[in-house]
Amino acid sequence: LQNLDLTQDVLRVDSLNLAAVTGVPELGVLSGKLSLNTLNAFTDGIEISGGKGQLNSIHYNGYSYRNIDIKHIELMDQTADVALEINDPNLVMSLKGIAKIDGKPVLQLQMNLDKVSLLPLGFTENTTDLEGTVNVQMNGTSMDAFLGRVTASGLKYSENGKAIRVPELSIDLEHQLSTDQVTLRSTLVDLDFIGKVDVSTFANDILYSCSRPLPSWFKAEKPKLNGVNNRADATLVIHDAGQITELFQPQLSLATGTKVVVKFNA
Repeated sequence: LQNLDLTQDVLRVDSLNLAAVTGVPELGVLSGKLSLNTLNAFTDGIEISGGKGQLNSIHYNGYSYRNIDIKHIELMDQTADVALEINDPNLVMSLKGIAKIDGKPVLQLQMNLDKVSLLPLGFTENTTDLEGTVNVQMNGTSMDAFLGRVTASGLKYSENGKAIRVPELSIDLEHQLSTDQVTLRSTLVDLDFIGKVDVSTFANDILYSCSRPLPSWFKAEKPKLNGVNNRADATLVIHDAGQITELFQPQLSLATGTKVVVKFNA
């Protein structure tokens, strides 16, 4: 299909039940319109160029996001190129990025978060706000082997009137089946981690390790031999403890430069 008159909508959606179409119950109803320059369908996928539109609303996880302006959509050679702006009462942001859709973790993403109110969006139970600029890069051959980097600037996290400000932050990640390595640098804390953690079994492994010398104090199931061998070698250095303790634990006092070292092997 080719749209030679871009004043006309190739596709207009008054109401679409995404939950019923996709089988994802968190999704709800979408309404809006979309213009495309070309739309080509092949046996192994589709190609789109010159896409733009306006979504009046899209329902996700119990909340209807409104006023979504799609500036640009292109889908070519298994690569999606998207730019959009959202001007919702609880979410004001812009996003642009490129991503592979063939299963390979290849991604370049930039987000400008002017206003994110997490409580009405259903992500937190307290009055929580977030703002800042975030850039994400990923590159790898599969989800079992990739490199990632996240940089952020001007981050501000507010909860119940108290705030944490992080002017600069970077996170480097190397993911392999056997080992993960994470390096975090910021004006707030630094973190160096190498190991492997399965969040579903990590707590039990720690309790089991404690139960061996102190069986009357700790109870836990014996780790499964074919599961992930949880292990961690981590060093955390706190640069600005006051912001953290004031928000989460006002009674706690930590000195600047406090270092926490954790070594664990299940």
